[in-house]
Amino acid sequence: MHNLILRNQLVLDSSSQRIGKVNKAFEIFCNMESFGCSPDVVTYNTLINGFCRVNEVDRGHWLLKEVKLRDEISPNAVTYTSVILGYCKLGKMEEASCIRDEMSNSGIQPTAVTFNILIDGFGKVGDMISAESMRERMLSLGYVPDVVTFTSLIDGYFRNGQAGMPNEAFCIMQLASEDLNLAFPSLKKPMPLASTDIPVAP
Repeated sequence: MHNLILRNQLVLDSSSQRIGKVNKAFEIFCNMESFGCSPDVVTYNTLINGFCRVNEVDRGHWLLKEVKLRDEISPNAVTYTSVILGYCKLGKMEEASCIRDEMSNSGIQPTAVTFNILIDGFGKVGDMISAESMRERMLSLGYVPDVVTFTSLIDGYFRNGQAGMPNEAFCIMQLASEDLNLAFPSLKKPMPLASTDIPVAP
């Protein structure tokens, strides 16, 4: 048990840095059994998160597949959510959605964090229909949208730069104000804007 805790700490310390340290963490991971201890789900989750944080998502996904094949341990919500986050960061929403489906089909319910990550990811690629679908799914499972949920939706609508989107963002702000008692500096309903009126960063 002591060796397992020590190895997990080494992986945790290494994966908190950039790709060179993550590779070092993977080396530690590969040598664990030679020291008489097997990786547990915490080990896998830490390493998967490390890979996904440095955009080595395919390697993280490979580890998810590996842990699913082990008899003594199983992936949990953190395992799946880490890979989903990695794909969302890269804008690969189809892959992220497949992992979410795989997660649900495995009998593991996505968490509020999982949904917030997906909502943010869809917003960043301009797919607000899917973002709203995730919010509805989140509500259907009994999760209460939080400030992260609403901020991601507002950002997504403004990021789109389509006519009428500021009014959609305004509705989200109203929901946030009512549900979370969030105060916004000015909650006056905007006039519809044409897409050419939306400020674009240089």
